[in-house]
Amino acid sequence: MMSGGCGALQKNSHTNTRTKMMTAKMPMLTLRNNKRGNMATQTNLAKYEENHNWEEKKDLLKRTICKGADDSELELFIHACKRTGLDPFMKQIYAVKRWSSADKREVMTMQTSIDGFRVIAERTGRYAPGPEPKYVYNDKGELVSATAYVKKMTADGTWHEISASAFYDEYVQTTKEGKATQFWSRMPHVMLAKCSESLALRKAFPAELSGIYTFDEMAQASKMTNHQEALDVEHAIAIEAQSEAKSEEDLLEQFYDLMKDAPEREKIAHHLNFCFSKTKKSKRDFLAGCIEDPDTYLTSFKTWLANKNVN
Repeated sequence: MMSGGCGALQKNSHTNTRTKMMTAKMPMLTLRNNKRGNMATQTNLAKYEENHNWEEKKDLLKRTICKGADDSELELFIHACKRTGLDPFMKQIYAVKRWSSADKREVMTMQTSIDGFRVIAERTGRYAPGPEPKYVYNDKGELVSATAYVKKMTADGTWHEISASAFYDEYVQTTKEGKATQFWSRMPHVMLAKCSESLALRKAFPAELSGIYTFDEMAQASKMTNHQEALDVEHAIAIEAQSEAKSEEDLLEQFYDLMKDAPEREKIAHHLNFCFSKTKKSKRDFLAGCIEDPDTYLTSFKTWLANKNVN
């Protein structure tokens, strides 16, 4: 009995010692991961500063992105670009002039696109795109909600999937007659998916995205009474959405053209879906990589085929 008790005591002693050692290592692991993320952010911001001579670009900004902005508004916009590291020339951040009923004049607001959110998250070194959004419909087949997913690595090195849902009735922009506006009618899934992705990114990276909003969030949150303002904001979102959708479609067409002589070409679509479900990259980034290095993709495709034939 004594022997068994001593053995159990000794075992518990080892367990407690091991637990203490693991606990002691955790703060260091957390510190290392936090340092890695901070260093990545600082490095990217430093490169951003090097690549942007704002004094030289002020005239260009006034002619293109900040039309109608006075000197103070222009300086404010440049400050926001520097703080966030977002590039206005790559359509990651916008200066939107809107009529303010309170000020009785047009004022400038700074808003980002979904790409801007992704860039900020990517800069942390702890972000990866999630699976494709999921949609919910009512009994009539009408879109009810969209749920988006993003992945974030926590301080202990573990990847977590964060989700957020946006409901159609809460975000859809309407005309004076109460009907969905042109782009919400044509691309409701794309528009709502962007809303839910914005929510998911904000939930995953609250410190980095605090005080920054996308067009769709601004349109929803402000509950606009001026429908022209709503149309202007929604038009900017839609242009971005169309551009993104077209880019992916063009890349896919280019990719299939490269693969026209591949063996068992009819199975490539199945393999692509398999790759999309496994990769942490977006579809566009994955396709761009395949186009840049088709030999590596073909090797992967042939290996996949061989494994399927074996199984």
